[in-house]
Amino acid sequence: MVSTQDKFVFVDTNILVYCNNKDSSYCKPARERLDEFIKEGNILFISDQVLREYLVIMTRAGILEKPISPDLAVNDIKRMQEQFNVLFPDDKALDILSDIIVRHGIRGKRVHDTAIVSLMLANGISHILTNNVDDFRTFPEITVHSL
Repeated sequence: MVSTQDKFVFVDTNILVYCNNKDSSYCKPARERLDEFIKEGNILFISDQVLREYLVIMTRAGILEKPISPDLAVNDIKRMQEQFNVLFPDDKALDILSDIIVRHGIRGKRVHDTAIVSLMLANGISHILTNNVDDFRTFPEITVHSL
């Protein structure tokens, strides 16, 4: 029997960006993979960090060929807040973050991905859907799913 927490899946920022960037060659595969997780009955999670990262990427010239307006990006965020369970860090997540940073010797920009992992673990989530597989292989506590 599969436990409820085995159906908990965290969705990384890049998947949301690909799903909403029709110019990306990853748009269709990302949408199909996300639909697959939904059809399998998984419960999908994102975080406040993912929402902020999405806003940065989707509105910033130089990252996307055709960035969108802040109005459109905020509308996307509002839609995502209805579609996904949004997590926010608490003391437990921050304690786990500190432990992982020390245990794995995490430095610099890798702290951002480590914050996602700590939030996942604090909320009983052991699966992540991402196209940045290498960013999360360091963490044996989670299972990484890619496109």
